[in-house]
Order: sequence, then C-alpha cells, then structure tokens
Amino acid sequence: MTYKIKVPPRRNILEPEELLSRGETLLHALSTHRRGIALSLACVVAAAVIGGGVFWKRLQQDRQAQLQLHEVSVTLAGLPETGKARAEIYEMTTQRYQEILANYPNSPSTPFALYQLGNAYFELGQFHRAIESYQDLKQRFPRHESLLPLVHLRLGYTYLQQGKEEDALEAFKQVIQQPDGWNRVQAHFEVARIYEGRGDRDRAVLEYEGLIREFPLSLWTREAQARLNQLGAFGLVSPEPAGSDEPTEDPTDLPPSPEE
Repeated sequence: MTYKIKVPPRRNILEPEELLSRGETLLHALSTHRRGIALSLACVVAAAVIGGGVFWKRLQQDRQAQLQLHEVSVTLAGLPETGKARAEIYEMTTQRYQEILANYPNSPSTPFALYQLGNAYFELGQFHRAIESYQDLKQRFPRHESLLPLVHLRLGYTYLQQGKEEDALEAFKQVIQQPDGWNRVQAHFEVARIYEGRGDRDRAVLEYEGLIREFPLSLWTREAQARLNQLGAFGLVSPEPAGSDEPTEDPTDLPPSPEE
C-alpha cells in the first residue's frame, strides 16, 4: 500500500503591483482620517506632558517636605532639658509641622509629620491635641507598619497622663497584638505596671513573667525581674547572652516610661 505525501500549499506571494495597491490604500486611509489621527496623537502627547509635569511637581514637593522635616529635627536636637526656651521651641515646631501638613498633604512625609506633631503636643502638655494627631495618623494610614506600633505606644502614655488607665491598657495591648512591633516588650512592661499600680498583683506577675519568657535578652527584662522581686515573686531569672554582660536589644530610641 502506498502513501501519498502531502505537499503543503504554496503561500501566495504578493506581486509588486499588489503591494503598491495596498500601500496606496493605507495612505489613502491615513489621508482621509488625518485630522482624527493627529488629534489622537496630540492627546497622547499632551497626556504624557501633563503626567510628567505632575510627577515632577510631586517629586519636588516630597523633597521639600523631607527637607523641612529635617530642619525641624535639627532644631529639636539642640533642645534644652528644661525651661521656657524648651516650651517655646516646641511651640515653634508645632507650627512648622502644621505648615508641612497643610502644604504637602499627600507627601510620604505626612505620617511622620503627624507623629511628630503629636509628640510635640505631648511635650507641651496638650494631651488632647496629641491624641487627635495620633488618631488622625491611625485613620489616614492604617497600614503604616513602621509607625503604628509607636503611635499606639505614645497613645498609651498620653492616656496615662490623662488618668485614663483603661484607654492606656487598650493602646498598649494594640502594640502587643502587632507581631512585627519592635516595641512590644515595652508595651508588655507598661501593661504589667498598670496592673501593679492597681494592686492586682497576680495579673502583674503574669505579665512580668510572660515578658521575661518572650524577651529574655531585653533590657526591659531586667526591669521586669526587679519588679517581680519587689512583688515577692522569685520564680524566673532572666538569662544573659553567652559571652556578654549586655543584652542584644538597644532601646535608646524608646519613649521614656512615666516616673514611678
């Protein structure tokens, strides 16, 4: 039995005359619709120019906001520890932060300006305004992972200054519930201090012991162990890292705890 080999059909090759005819058709179409094509191209170019201009302006505004924030931080670096001059500088910085927020409301620097504005109000004893700034930040930037643990911690301290222990507890617990919150250990400590201050020894001991178990190398663990000793609970001892007398954590940027 023989098999017939199928030969694929030859593809038609356009003759020069046919190619010329198609080119003329295209040219005719372009000529007929040249106004519409020109208008479309003009729109595309205009959109690109406008978009580029907006992007450049936004970039410049972001840079200006960052520069102004840096200028304020330099001013705060030279603060006197006490006195009228300190309060005057914080008054000035609140005005600068408000200007940044007003002039660059959509800048990436906005959440940092809000946070620092709240801190300045806190230093001035204007706790209700500090809370407003922190809450504004939370509402506008609910997923700002780097700032939210700090905001909740500062809220806790602000509520404590107002004597609102329940609100402070809730704020500190918000920090604890954030798995990536680097200041969770400090929030644990403050929760334990609140319970201890209330005379709730059992809950305070549980909080201190939980802190020691979860953060054995933290400086706050030493404080927790000291508090346990004061409460007469000597069950846990904080281990030290091998070959070092100092724990690995450096909480120098942490807000100071309220005075006892």
